[in-house]
Amino acid sequence: MNPFVASPQWGWWIIFYFYLGGIAAGAYFLATLLELMGKDEDRHLARLGYRIAFPLIAICGLLLTVDLERPERFWHMLLQSEVAQRALDAGWPLGGWGEIVQTPLLKWFSPMSIGAWALALFGAWSFLSFVASLWPEGRLAGFLGRNPFGYVFHILGSGLGFFVASYTGVLLNATNQPLWSVSEWIAPLFFDGDRRAPLTGKRNVKPDP
Repeated sequence: MNPFVASPQWGWWIIFYFYLGGIAAGAYFLATLLELMGKDEDRHLARLGYRIAFPLIAICGLLLTVDLERPERFWHMLLQSEVAQRALDAGWPLGGWGEIVQTPLLKWFSPMSIGAWALALFGAWSFLSFVASLWPEGRLAGFLGRNPFGYVFHILGSGLGFFVASYTGVLLNATNQPLWSVSEWIAPLFFDGDRRAPLTGKRNVKPDP
């Protein structure tokens, strides 16, 4: 083994995250397709997709948090701790709003930072869709239903899901493993595998008709 190639030390937590993240993204995307293009009698299937997506992406966030060396500090991936502390010292939420708006932390050069925000945003999107699916006659369901705002909302959610599905490939590409880091196409290929067979983890061997 090449001594200059370090193992990423990924255990079962990350393996389950890879698998469940693809299912969550695929479920949300299929639910959105049914929401946008399906018939009224198909909407119960769309609601089922939203009910699958949120619990799975929540589990993914939990798995990644548990895998951290300091799980209790997971929020440092999203917020600047020193700025948040200044806001608390200023009496937030009664004050300190000037500091609190500066707490979000996004490092464009860091796959970990971008991935943390993608998971957080997709989790928020899928949570709202999940709640709306539980009360299809409620106000939230009407707000996110078949209207221009609802269409845009679910399309953006699907885009976030696509990013989460391919982000697992980005993690592989960011390591120094020769097979994974040799090409920029690992992420698109990983996403394509999730899209084609999210429940089995296998690609179809027969050509598409």
